[in-house]
Amino acid sequence: MGVSLLDIYGNPYIGVLCRANEETAIVPFHIQEKERGVIETALGVKARPMLVGGASILGSLCVMNSKGALLPHFCSEEDVSALKGSLRVGVLPSKHTACGNNILANDRAALINPEYDTKSREIIRDILDVEVMEGTIAGLETVGSVAYVTSKGMLVHPKAMPEEIESLDSLFKIPIKKTTANYGTPFIGACLIANTKGAVIGSLSTGIEIGNIEESLYL
Repeated sequence: MGVSLLDIYGNPYIGVLCRANEETAIVPFHIQEKERGVIETALGVKARPMLVGGASILGSLCVMNSKGALLPHFCSEEDVSALKGSLRVGVLPSKHTACGNNILANDRAALINPEYDTKSREIIRDILDVEVMEGTIAGLETVGSVAYVTSKGMLVHPKAMPEEIESLDSLFKIPIKKTTANYGTPFIGACLIANTKGAVIGSLSTGIEIGNIEESLYL
């Protein structure tokens, strides 16, 4: 367990492809055994290959915490079954199908795209068992793509506004730090996967960016 750098399919935007909680990481099919091993070792989890609706962009399409997982409406029964067991699984009816890009969640709370409808908000709250609040980060509604959160700390887009930081602090009640990854990318959610035990970060990330991530997530 610790911090590792990784590409998947030569792609450093591993947060688009993977998603993790404290026990499990979901990874695309055809991932190399070496890449899978890096994720399992760094995060102290079991990596589970799967697709969502036939797509490999699992991090963009799925949200997980220690209690539940959320999938878009075009997922299959096989996709739902792959996550069932220790997790509750919910399917969101919303047109905003990139759940991972539109929801920022840990075991305490979830910040969501303000355009989610009432039914979707209820499913998010019930499946993840968290307090739910609508909001933006850096003025963007795709809050999961511009931030990353664990139960220890949060990383956010460097242009997050003071009032947004204040709302995030009130909701999540954990330390928050502005940073980039993958050599200046502000879409931090696309650049890494992490839990309280470790992180796997896109290989283009600089030493300063890696240090910010380690410090902010208390790794």
